[in-house]
Order: sequence, then structure tokens, then C-alpha cells
Amino acid sequence: MHRCALLSSALAVLLVAPGSAGELDRENLALTSGQWVLGQAPAGLAPLFAGGLRPVDVEISSTNPLQFDAALVANSGSYQKDWWWYYDQTAQGVQEKITLHGARAIDIEGYEVAGQRRFAVLLVSNAGAEYKESWVLADTSYAQVVATAANLNARPIDLERYRIAGVTYYAAILIRNAGADQRAWSHYNGVTAAALGQSLLASSSRLYDLERREDGLYDAIAVVQQNEIGWWFYDVDQAFLAEAIANHGARVIDLERRAVLGQWRYDVVLLNNTDPLATQVGGLMRNASDGAIGCYLKEVGGPIGASLRSWHTIEPAGALKLLLHAHGMKLVEQGYEQLGSMFSVATGLQGSCPNGTAPVLRSVQTALQRAMENASMADAAALRERFSPLALGLRAQQLGLASTNWQHEIGCTGAAENLPNQSSLRDLASIHEQVASGWLVAQRDTFRALMLQSLGGYAGGKLTQIIDVEAQQLGLPNYVTSAFKSLVALAYKEGSYSLSNGEQRAFAAWARLPFRSGTQLAPREYVLGTFVQDASANAAATEALRIGASELLRLEVRAALQSWNLYAPGLFLPLGPGCAGTQGTPQLAGAGAPVLGGASQLLLSSAPQSRPFALILGFSKTSYGPLSLPFDLGLVGAPSCALRTSIDVALNGWTDAQGQAGYAFACPVDPLLVGAHLYAQALCLDPLANALGAITSNALDIQVGGYF
Repeated sequence: MHRCALLSSALAVLLVAPGSAGELDRENLALTSGQWVLGQAPAGLAPLFAGGLRPVDVEISSTNPLQFDAALVANSGSYQKDWWWYYDQTAQGVQEKITLHGARAIDIEGYEVAGQRRFAVLLVSNAGAEYKESWVLADTSYAQVVATAANLNARPIDLERYRIAGVTYYAAILIRNAGADQRAWSHYNGVTAAALGQSLLASSSRLYDLERREDGLYDAIAVVQQNEIGWWFYDVDQAFLAEAIANHGARVIDLERRAVLGQWRYDVVLLNNTDPLATQVGGLMRNASDGAIGCYLKEVGGPIGASLRSWHTIEPAGALKLLLHAHGMKLVEQGYEQLGSMFSVATGLQGSCPNGTAPVLRSVQTALQRAMENASMADAAALRERFSPLALGLRAQQLGLASTNWQHEIGCTGAAENLPNQSSLRDLASIHEQVASGWLVAQRDTFRALMLQSLGGYAGGKLTQIIDVEAQQLGLPNYVTSAFKSLVALAYKEGSYSLSNGEQRAFAAWARLPFRSGTQLAPREYVLGTFVQDASANAAATEALRIGASELLRLEVRAALQSWNLYAPGLFLPLGPGCAGTQGTPQLAGAGAPVLGGASQLLLSSAPQSRPFALILGFSKTSYGPLSLPFDLGLVGAPSCALRTSIDVALNGWTDAQGQAGYAFACPVDPLLVGAHLYAQALCLDPLANALGAITSNALDIQVGGYF
């Protein structure tokens, strides 16, 4: 990284031979860390550069003193580049620096110092994978930029408008619009923000570069959206800007600011910098509410699936009771507390705030359950006093809850406004994950049993709707969907406040989804959460919260249901022959496929006429008690006969005058039975056949079929 001067006068063109396409910063969708800074002298930017950050956009915010605004990314991964930054340069100086480093420019700024034009420029290496055919224009007109781009089959990746001695000039950086860099693009000159927004919407485009003119109109470069998602905001203050960047999980690719009546106003272009699931869920939540939003999903013991503002400190309202509950159950697990212990709970409330009146005796278990299932503020206050606020704080530290701080009694809205409680989605989810990972030992199931667990109640029923829709799209029978739902396990807590600064919502949950591996269950566990803060409307805030809490699980539900979307045929398979008697060899056959909910029959023929028989059903074909199967019945007087199934059920009957009999049965509608085996064989009375006086039919292996 160097510091010196920038670009060329009149029309400066730098031509570089074409090469393979490196990732352009304004098109790179890889997630990265970074930041944006305002009003920094060069010396103020140096520590950021030394800390591994690289600028992708630098704007002149002041020429006296010289100060810069900058958007930066971590110089690592797909963003890693050799780069240089120069300022206080003439146009010729910029040209020389480009040549010196074998570089190409990615951002250029023109400005005036003591009547002299100067430039600041960002350069990156133009070798290897970064090699691109590129041009730099300076001290030219807007029309010339557009014409040059058309003549060179190029497109602008940076556009700058600046004034020298009262005359407006343009600078631009162009790249060859071909190969991997080819994009459909458009340009706008002197348009209103409203017209620009309408054009972008109509053309499915996103802004690439935005320049506000002195007359309040805009010049802009846009590209047709491909996989990326971008946003732009204009004429906003710094607080709005910071919130917009965070709330969209975005990074700055172009930032402009100006002073209006002594106040800074901003125009900004953003590019999505969030994982795909959080991008989708965040968009749905923002569409439902005007509040700040966040979401988080993590597989227990596995990767993070979605994260948008998951470390952001929030007012968790009643969701913070999760810490109280976990702490109480840990005391029970350690023997310091008993669920059956009785203590005094002051049930009186002023609004929703406990006021210490109307005491009753309750067990610790009842108080915990009321706090978690019934949103009882009084029980939560009594338990907090019983367990000690100090101990709760120490427990939060022990669990590694870096953002959690319990500062007021839950339910007291006045205190919530003056001294809000604090937590984050990651902290709340971490409690659930540590419980899932064995922190509560034998008390884990009780911990969940004392919480809300209903699938129908989760997120106002939205998760149930998702399961129904996804199952229907896969074409699964209703019995499969019902069985799937019966195996979904949940434990969740929602918190809400209506405060003067807006609606506050938080949701934290644990979920276990019944994935299958073949015919075996292989469940997966998840922890998740959503928040909506400072929203203007109660119902909309709750709706956004619940949309997020359900949509976070949609892809996992889909994958789990797909593991059930297999069909195994119901079959009657031969297991082994029978033995002959006085009427021949009895034959056992099946009719109607043995599938879940289906009607089937076992039919016996060629058996002794009008004689007793036993239909033997078993679950094993290899052993029956101490006997190994098949067992040679010649040892007990029936030579050539064999017992081929364990005798778990025996159904007695009589054959008719033709030596036939039948038994009808139906497989229960339980997908867990799919792939199970039942073995059948008939033992027929035939006194003259052998010393045992009995013969056997062939045996059948009944394979249960259906969806699983």
C-alpha cells in the first residue's frame, strides 16, 4: 500500500491485454467481514489497512483538511488482492502508478486543491486471474464516457462527477464487457430518484454506482441482476444508513455524502453480504414489518445455516426467561433445588409488572411451567428472587452468554424503557444447544416438557402449514404427513413488549426433525431464533417474528420429508418349503399387497380337509428362544418338516371340506413399519402323516410396504 498522487488529464486511456476474469468487488457474492468509515484522514485509514482490510470504495469527504469516506472488506479469500491506494495525484501520476504496478484501477475520485485538479485512486494487480482489459477516463464528459464504452465494447465499473474551477468533469473506469465480465448494463444521466427507482424495478437491475449532482438529480450505472441482491438508499441520515446496512446484512459498494443545512445526508449502494437462507428469511421479515429484524439457525453440533444480526443486542422480553429456566433446572440436576419444593409466589400485577402482592404457595415445577408456558411474569419474578439475580448473572457467564444482561423484572415496561434487559439470538440459541448437548444431563427432557412444545402453536401454526405444503408438493400421502408431524419435537419461548419506542419481539426455539435413513429414524436437532425490534405495529411485528421462526426451518423440513419420500413395495416372499401329509403338501399364499393401510389375506390350500390348523406368525426367521431356525421337526417325529418362524402369535382355525382356509389382515398406518418383516407358516393336524401327527406348509416372508 502506497500513498502518492492520482490520474490523467483530458482523456486518459489505459489499455491492458485481455485475460481471465478475476472477481469484481461489486459483483463478488462471497461473504466477507468489513466496515465503512467516515471523515478519516489518511493517517486514520492506515491502521485499518494494516489490520487486513482493503478499500473497495473511497470518497473525498473534505479537501481542507483532506478526509476520506471508505468502504472496506477483509483482504482474504476471494477478496484477496495485491492493491495500492494513492491520493493527491495528477492525471499523469495516476497513469504512471498504473504502469508501475501492472495494475488496473477500480475506483477513482477527482477533487480540487488550491485551484489544481487532483485524484485519488484505488489499484489492484492486473496479473493472473485478476487480468482484465481496462481503461481509465478523466476530465471528460458524461457523453464521452458512454460513447467510449460503446466504441470499446466496454462497461463502466466506476463513475465519478467532480468540479474544477466551477466546471463539471467526469472520470470513469471501464472494463471489457465480454467473457466472464459480460453484463447487461444501463446508464442514467440527470434523473430523479423516483424515476431511477422505477427504471431499476422495470429492468430487474441493481445500482452499481450512484452520483448525486448539484441540481439534486442523479447519474447512475446499473447492471441487470443475476444471482446478487442489491439495495440503494438516498438522502438519508447516518442513523438510518447504519440501520439499513445492518438490517439488510449488506456491505457498502458506493457511498456518497454531502452537507445539507449543517447536517450530513447520504446516498448509498449496497450489495447483499448474508448467507442465502438469512437473505430469504430476512426479506420476508422486512416485508412484514418496518422494525429491525434478525434471524439465526444452527444445527446442534453442526454448522450455522442462517445468520442475520445474530450477535445484535436486543431487548428479549419474555424470551429471557429461557435463562431462568435453564438455571433452575441446572440447580435441580445438581441437587440444590427440588421441583416439588413449595415457595411463595406473589401473584399480584400492576399491568404486567409484578407488584409483590397476593402471595400463594406453588411448587418450583409449577412456577417454572407457568413462567415458560403461560408467560407468567409473577412466577418469573418469584423464581428470579428465589434463585438470586446474582446467581443468574454468574450462570450467564458460565454458559458463555456474552450479550446477556438481566437488568429489570420482566413485564415491567417502564423499567424496560429505562434499563432494558439484553441478549442476542446467539445467546438464546446457545442455551438450547448446550441443553441439547447434555448440559442438563437427566433433566433435559423435563426442561423441554415445562416449555411450550405444540407443533400447532409454534409460530402461530405457520410451521404446520409449511409441513403440509411441502408434503403436498412431494405427493406424500396424508398418513405419512401425520406420522412425520407426530415425530417433530419442539421447545420454544416467545417474548414481547409494547414500548414507547416501538414493538419488541424475540423468539428462541429448539427443534428436532425426523429425518430417515432408509427405514431407520435419524433425527436432526436445531436451535434457532428471530427478533423484531422498534417496530411501529403490534400485529405486523408478531407476524414478522413468526414468519422468520417458521421459514428458517422450511428447507430442513423439505429435506426431512424427502427422506420419507420413498416407496417400498409390500411383498410376500418365499421363505422355505413345507412337507407332505396324507392330502399332499399344504400351500400358504398371500393375496393383496401388504402395505400400510391396505387389506391383505393369507390363504391356505392343499391342507388336510376339515382339520384344525394353526397359523403361526413370528418376528424372527433365525431363532425361537434357544432354537435356531429353521428347526428340523424330524427330531420330534415329523421328518422332512421344518419350523421356519418364531411363534410370537398363533391363530387357530379349521380347514373346510376342500382343505382351504383364509385369514384377512390390514397393516397399521405407521410409516415406521415400512420395511418391517413378519414371517408366517401353517401347522396342520394330520394324525396319519407321521409320529408327530402334524405337517407344515411353506413359510412366507411378509415385507411391509408403503411410503417411508
